[in-house]
Amino acid sequence: MEWTFRTLPGSAKLDTDIPQRIHDVYLDGFDLESGWSLEKVETSLGRCDALGLVLGSNQEVYGYALYCIAPLPLQGRWFLWEDAICLRREAQRFGLAAKALAQVRALYSGRDFGWIGGRTQSPIVMRRYSRLGPLFPFDRPYTDEEGMELMDFMLQHIAEVREAKALDRTTGICAGQYGRTLGRHPHAVAGTEAFEDRLAQWGFSRSAGDAVVVVARVEGSGP
Repeated sequence: MEWTFRTLPGSAKLDTDIPQRIHDVYLDGFDLESGWSLEKVETSLGRCDALGLVLGSNQEVYGYALYCIAPLPLQGRWFLWEDAICLRREAQRFGLAAKALAQVRALYSGRDFGWIGGRTQSPIVMRRYSRLGPLFPFDRPYTDEEGMELMDFMLQHIAEVREAKALDRTTGICAGQYGRTLGRHPHAVAGTEAFEDRLAQWGFSRSAGDAVVVVARVEGSGP
């Protein structure tokens, strides 16, 4: 199974059943019976710049990834936001999420992405971003000069940050954002201990549905 990416809206219209197929993956991948309505799926598709799908040999959708690019660069480099990503449980643990980031960056090979982030509960997602460079709010705070500039930029240009519930702009925590724990998070993920310690200090609670805005300041340049 591999990703296929396209820009949105693109010259070819999406199949009308794509929102439903994405929704089905969401429910399976996060082990839920409800949540993220079809209307919200369609809203995400409408505001994002790129869509990736993992298709099986039978054309069943096994994963989706949606990305937004801020309309202006920050400090001379482009900002890539992972608006949504999920894999069916049978497609997880094969490195497909990391491949999604690589492929969407290649789709825009002429842009130097200096910032990559998303809103998440997942320690695995946090670790994935941290491999790209220093990670806000853990390695770098949102309270120093650059962190405040970054938060102001996201509030202006990134819908998931601007529309977040109860955003604490000093920690990036969005209290109660999801209303529950999404998926089955491992109790311990190697390489995330420092993140978990900091989140605990800040009162972060997955069971209460908290999420956190995390952004990597990408080291180097190019895809």
